[in-house]
Amino acid sequence: MIEFLLPERLRAKGGLVDAAVGGQLSRGFSDARKLLKVSALLSAPIGLLALLPSVFTLEVYDRVIYRHGMSTLIALLAGVAVAVAIEWMLRRGRSRRLREAGASIDWSLQGALLERMLNQPLRALEERTAAAWMALFRDASAVRVLLTGVIVQSIFDLPVALFALVIIGIVALPVLPVVLIALLVFSVMAWWLADEVKSGKVLELQRARNLDMLTAEVCRARESVKSLAQQTAVIKQWRDNYESWLAESYTKSGEIEESRELSHSMLIITSVAITAFGALAVVNQWMTIGGLIAANMLALKAISPISNLAGAWRQLAHSIEAANRLRTVFESEVELGRGELEVPRPNGRVVLDRVTFRFAPELDPIINEVSLSLEPRQFYAIVGRNGAGKSTLLKLLAGLYRPEQGRLLLGDYDLQQFSREETASWIGTLSQNVYFLDGSIADQLRRVAPDATDDQIVRACQLAGAHAFIAKLPRGYNTQLREGGRALSAGERRKIALAQVLLRNPVVLVLDEPTNDLDHESELQLIAALKSIARIRTVLVVTHSARMVANADAALSVIGDGSVLKIGTDEALATYFSNVANAAARNTPAAAPVNGAAPVTVTLPTAPGVGARAA
Repeated sequence: MIEFLLPERLRAKGGLVDAAVGGQLSRGFSDARKLLKVSALLSAPIGLLALLPSVFTLEVYDRVIYRHGMSTLIALLAGVAVAVAIEWMLRRGRSRRLREAGASIDWSLQGALLERMLNQPLRALEERTAAAWMALFRDASAVRVLLTGVIVQSIFDLPVALFALVIIGIVALPVLPVVLIALLVFSVMAWWLADEVKSGKVLELQRARNLDMLTAEVCRARESVKSLAQQTAVIKQWRDNYESWLAESYTKSGEIEESRELSHSMLIITSVAITAFGALAVVNQWMTIGGLIAANMLALKAISPISNLAGAWRQLAHSIEAANRLRTVFESEVELGRGELEVPRPNGRVVLDRVTFRFAPELDPIINEVSLSLEPRQFYAIVGRNGAGKSTLLKLLAGLYRPEQGRLLLGDYDLQQFSREETASWIGTLSQNVYFLDGSIADQLRRVAPDATDDQIVRACQLAGAHAFIAKLPRGYNTQLREGGRALSAGERRKIALAQVLLRNPVVLVLDEPTNDLDHESELQLIAALKSIARIRTVLVVTHSARMVANADAALSVIGDGSVLKIGTDEALATYFSNVANAAARNTPAAAPVNGAAPVTVTLPTAPGVGARAA
């Protein structure tokens, strides 16, 4: 990240981030660079003014006390008062500019990270947990602290140390070797304490990070933990992580305290040594008492930056780790941006041409050289056992996953040439997990279609079956949905999510288990709505519902060995009931027919206006 503080001509060409994110980082860091430059320039006069109290002490002892110069004292006091006022204003200005630089860096890093995260392929998003992504945003704050915190201020104060040494050489030359030896000792001690920087990791902070991520997951899963009575196991896991962090933290805190106490003792020893050697020099008239006292004060000014740097090694190591993690994200692949040319709206024909997909190179393919042609304005049910790859196929069809090989066409277009935003305008997707950001129901709907009219929003909700229950809420469409929409039932959330999909007016509708959490009446209403939509759009639905399959025009059977077959709904239903019967036989003790009862004929309810079908 630090390279963005350099002028553009000095940065390495290419590599780190794409133009959009790189531009955002460059703008934010460019503003910070200007502010840090001003802060560095202000540090020189601040450092010089900070040395004046030492000079004041020297003059008081050597001139005022020795010569009884009261007028000199008054002049010195006036000069120091003016100097302190100027120093205060300069320090205040430097602090303000450092805060502004920190805000600029934080804004650019956090914004670039959010943009980078949301523009990554879905597979990359799935590889990190939500807690891990949240931890990356805290990493951005750690980088900001590095670039505008104690370390930078200590570096700014290093010229003060040089000024102090020069003045010591002028007014107390005999004790200068003592101060130089003390500086050498503190520098060696600082390097000795820099083991975490040299090793490139801070074990305590890694364990604290793991503990934070576990705590976030527990908070998010609190309902499941309570429902399944997992408190004992979860508490044990959390305590194990906490104890692991605490043990490392206790050890490292002890080392830090020992180094702090050692630094304190070294400062005392330095002061005693300066006083002792200075006393000998005063006795031999090599320097004055005022010079001795001033040398003690100046020695602290010279040593403080080194001492502060020694105490900031852990922060530096943490920030380096954080910057490396952020670099990994910024260097990762992102999806294509929106193209410059707007192509005509495709029809709803979907073609898979020898498509293969696997989650990792060493794993067997989930979808293996599948070729299918799905005609527009048809209603397709995607069926198969759990884990066969139905949702994976759906994500491929929706453009959320990129095939390892082969082509996926929408109309005449290869989907890989389009951005996610363009693909989503043509292929509407309803995933299994529905989550809403903070805001009202109207906010959720307008988020996907900012230009939609009120009539269009209401119509989409009516088609999705959401308008009826929204109208009965005390605040209607202004009802606030907090923490993922927990105020609503799962079925109600799914209906609103379906309305979001319909608002985009896609040519293809892709739904993953849309009847989950719906009651019988709502399921029939949804099936009727989907059959109506299928007259003008292509509809693909992953389902385990026999009713949904019975009302589809065709079915795609995901076998589980990488193959996908296009079959009729009768065959899909026969397979469905065969699987149900086999499962029942495996889990039910054998029993003879009761009173010679004949096999039961199952009649599947269909959507209103559609004839029943027997299986």
